[in-house]
Amino acid sequence: MEKQDRLLAIGNRIKERRIALGISQEALAFEVGYKSRTSINKIELGKTDIVQSMIVKIANALQTTPAFLMGWTDEFESEYNPAKPSGNVFAFEIKGHSMEPRMFDGDTVIVKKQDDVESGEIAIVEIEGKVVARKVIKQDSGIMIVGLNAAAFSPKFYPYDQVRIIGKVVEVRGNVDGWNN
Repeated sequence: MEKQDRLLAIGNRIKERRIALGISQEALAFEVGYKSRTSINKIELGKTDIVQSMIVKIANALQTTPAFLMGWTDEFESEYNPAKPSGNVFAFEIKGHSMEPRMFDGDTVIVKKQDDVESGEIAIVEIEGKVVARKVIKQDSGIMIVGLNAAAFSPKFYPYDQVRIIGKVVEVRGNVDGWNN
């Protein structure tokens, strides 16, 4: 499928879902952070490419999944839909290189909200005022926070009261830019 055809197919799915929910282009634009409806109109017409983080925002606003909008599935909801009323799952965008080679800058991870994880699991944690994805290694007096790329992030130890576990990473969704080159 050519890039233009792919963009138009994504735009059509966004438009169909938006109309099914009774949401205007202007309301969707505001919900996802655009300043006007023009951006949504261009996306729906297949005239502009969409970055992965915006696909996630639009999917959340339209109560669906990025996979549905991308045309990878015909099911518009899944157990990983952060818009579901249960509210126990959300998407988080990876920033930086500390979790390579498993997660890359710009990838989106799906996170199950929970305030504890098993030692050795990858979690979204709040440390030193920042929210990041890291491997959690529990020790008697605290937690060792580990990046998978030691060149980008050296392991750091924190007492239990200085780390807040937000949730467990349950899925990684990679950036597809450049796959067809």
